[in-house]
Amino acid sequence: EDGILVKTNLYFPSALPVDVMELATVFANAIENARDAMHEMPEEKEKCLELYSTDTPRFIIEISNTCPDAVSFDEDGIPINGENQYGIHTRSILAFTKKHDAMIDYVVQDGMFRLRLLLQDED
Repeated sequence: EDGILVKTNLYFPSALPVDVMELATVFANAIENARDAMHEMPEEKEKCLELYSTDTPRFIIEISNTCPDAVSFDEDGIPINGENQYGIHTRSILAFTKKHDAMIDYVVQDGMFRLRLLLQDED
């Protein structure tokens, strides 16, 4: 409907390192951010959403989308909106990473905006 090509390569272990609903919320928030960013792009530009996860060597997810021309980051490398603030979805993802001592990385690479999240093993 939105003209977005979706590519997936997802693997979820039988025992996730976090609650499945919390993880689903992270996916939903990241996908909403990606969709919103792609809506701002010209209609004729190809739009792609890529979802990836693995548990080797640790549980990692990567959610990537075709990147608008300009993305702004704060001094910690977190994307910000035009008002130098985090959007609601980004704040939710950051709260998740803090709660679970996860590592998060945002990067623009090869025309794609990539959110990468590494979850630590539960001890």
